[in-house]
Amino acid sequence: MKPISNKYYISIRDKRTLKKVYSEVPGERILKKKYPDIDLFIHHSITWGNKNSKLWMVSEGKTGCKLLYIAQYTKKRATEEAEKVVEKIGVEEFIKRIKELLSERSISPRYKGGE
Repeated sequence: MKPISNKYYISIRDKRTLKKVYSEVPGERILKKKYPDIDLFIHHSITWGNKNSKLWMVSEGKTGCKLLYIAQYTKKRATEEAEKVVEKIGVEEFIKRIKELLSERSISPRYKGGE
């Protein structure tokens, strides 16, 4: 499945309803050549509502789930850490986990054409 939007979305919990929703963030695809079947993107962390964070996070494009639980100070470091996570889990297992997550939630607007 290929994305049908150039926009990136992260999965967050709506403060009022406590439901998972997608929020658009400025992002950039990473590790595309090494992992063409995994849509990883890098973006500034907006954890705890801080939209002006200078820290970098890596998330997955179909689910909007963050891959790194600790934000990094540089894009390079965040990309390297993301690569380590994928290598540790393995590509096949990583894709399996994405599919499992998608069985429990809706797919990102990046794949269903935006909101």
